[in-house]
Amino acid sequence: MPCYTTLPLTSAVEEFTPLHSAVYVPSTGMILGTMSNFILEFNATTGENTRAVKALSPMLGPMHLSMIGAVPYLSAHFDPSAQDADQGDVTHSRNDIFPLSATTLLPGTGLGTYAKYISTGTPKDDYYAHQFISLGTRAYFLYPDRDYVHVGYIGLANPADWRENDASGKFWSEQLCTDGTYIYTADPYWPQIRQYDADLFSVDDSDTTGYYPVGVEWATGVGAHAVCGDKWLIRVDDFATSANTFIDLEASIASVVTGIRPIRLRYRSTDAKLYIPVQNKDGILVYDPASGIGAWKSGFDSPVDVVFTPSKAFAVQSGLVGLKEIV
Repeated sequence: MPCYTTLPLTSAVEEFTPLHSAVYVPSTGMILGTMSNFILEFNATTGENTRAVKALSPMLGPMHLSMIGAVPYLSAHFDPSAQDADQGDVTHSRNDIFPLSATTLLPGTGLGTYAKYISTGTPKDDYYAHQFISLGTRAYFLYPDRDYVHVGYIGLANPADWRENDASGKFWSEQLCTDGTYIYTADPYWPQIRQYDADLFSVDDSDTTGYYPVGVEWATGVGAHAVCGDKWLIRVDDFATSANTFIDLEASIASVVTGIRPIRLRYRSTDAKLYIPVQNKDGILVYDPASGIGAWKSGFDSPVDVVFTPSKAFAVQSGLVGLKEIV
């Protein structure tokens, strides 16, 4: 007699696809997302999951996706006991950034970021490029090294072109962005919003004393914006003088919801608005920088990010279903 019971799945739970990150891939017209060590593919019209492929194993921590040019790239933190720089799967050595095939959903050869970041011959086991973007011919990323988070880059075609900025502080940032010239990060430890030139020499720090930014996004025409761990949106008016405008997001929606604590934000160029996922309140706040008015969108399940297609916006959810359209 079996010592277990098989429970039937209902239609409400057949798609268990909680996501950590997602990107829209123009070449295939699909959305890709990461769940554990799987790459999931979604229909960009309906948001339905179409397939899942195990991308990497073994690994620790979540995988992150970003578009570099027309190619999706993947970063992951491998199990240091099983994947070392000189053993195991050399093509996919631990803690690297890999180009991802949009057709097979499998990773190609990594950029070699892990091999670059060592300290006195000892690998930095905590290294993991948990957020990354591209600017010109380089991939720029944030990675933790024990108690610190650094900003680094590596050449896409020339891995010998690399640098880490060792002036980064003790902080955790959920996002970095670029305006096409500079790299921006949020640092809740100091607290500051930072602007770097392409060679990662810090250009300016905009102090946000009393406010602790965790995610930063560039909004065309109105500059860098960051969200704080409570209800605030910070607009940087002048990096050189730390002139900032502090916007009460709860007031922008007439306090329809309070205690929002946002951690990320995304700018959508087609409607010139900021989309702010609010995980703990199961909603999306859509903020118009021109009018200062926000719109609250409810009915989501632990949204942690937002992904845009040419015609739609989807909440990236860590709940039961990975994608849900924002309307």
